[in-house]
Amino acid sequence: MFVFCIVGSVQEGLNRLTTGADADRVAAEIDAALRSNSVATKTRRKGAFQASTLSDLVDLIGFAHWLGFACVGLVLSLVATTTIMSVQDRMKEYAVLQTIGVRPLRTLRLVLAESTLLCFFGGVLGSALALTLLHFGGYAIGAEGATIAFRPSIWLGAYSIVTSLAVGVIAGIPPALQTATMSIVDGLRSN
Repeated sequence: MFVFCIVGSVQEGLNRLTTGADADRVAAEIDAALRSNSVATKTRRKGAFQASTLSDLVDLIGFAHWLGFACVGLVLSLVATTTIMSVQDRMKEYAVLQTIGVRPLRTLRLVLAESTLLCFFGGVLGSALALTLLHFGGYAIGAEGATIAFRPSIWLGAYSIVTSLAVGVIAGIPPALQTATMSIVDGLRSN
């Protein structure tokens, strides 16, 4: 059975060989016979085709893995920037807190708590939305002979929430250190 399609579409031909036939020789004959077509063919055994397809899926998932890390890095930079801007706008308030006796370590913890809580609640909301979409969406990626379904799990939700907590702590460190190390006079003079 052969299916011939236009360029850019998937085409597949299945041949049943007789007992004792040389599969590689038959594949070469098929490729030679179809060489004059607009699309070159690559005939191979079914197992080799499936292994190649599975390898492509693994590469795609590996790329998505690194893309996920890039997204976490982007969120980290956005949270850090937002926290720094928020702290810059409230430098006078932090200076007043230090003036009335609040220790620098306490202001450091306040800024870290703010950043961490923002990321935590955003992570919980985002994780809940993503897990709901995965549950009801039935998303999967597949090709000939291999399908990988995306299924929600408790571990996926827990991992995403822990990651959002880590992003909140890491993003909050620079502005927290800034508020803890500023002098009261500089804080009161800030705009």
